Amino acid sequence: MILCMFQPFLYFMLETFGVKYTSTSEVGVMISMIPVVTGIMGIIFLNEKMNLKQVVCIVIAVFGVIIVNLQNTGNQTSSILGRIMILAAVICAGAYGVYVRKLSKSEFTPIEITAAMQLIGTISFTSILSNIAMVVSIFAGVFLLNEKFNFYSIVGSMLIIISVIGMVIYGKGKHEDLEIEYIN
Repeated sequence: MILCMFQPFLYFMLETFGVKYTSTSEVGVMISMIPVVTGIMGIIFLNEKMNLKQVVCIVIAVFGVIIVNLQNTGNQTSSILGRIMILAAVICAGAYGVYVRKLSKSEFTPIEITAAMQLIGTISFTSILSNIAMVVSIFAGVFLLNEKFNFYSIVGSMLIIISVIGMVIYGKGKHEDLEIEYIN
């Protein structure tokens, strides 16, 4: 039940209300930080290790988010409340990612975890939209809502995308080790 409070309940609730008070392109950029936040939380709570390349990617991602948020401080469609809600949603998603790894190694099967999440999601979110991917939110904001996607947004988005790709590429060995450990 704790896992289900992080996601789907809190994550989608915070994201849904955060989108209301923040531009969709900014939301997309911040949501793309989930793998980075999950990695950091894995280090803190599961004692996972990261190599230097992954740490550099995290620093680049954080720098990208700072650039996007500094640039958007004068944006009429964004508010501090919206940004805080989206940041809290990202933290909930990271907590989910870490906690689900812990639970799946010891206490519950993937089917049990999925069933609990589906049940809580169904109860909590009858008629609410699901997760908006970064690319969809940016394109929707720019092309449908005529939001500006200027140089700072491009640079910040590219830094975040590059860092997330780097996290995946440089973390491949870690996932293989976890699979071997889980099988044994």
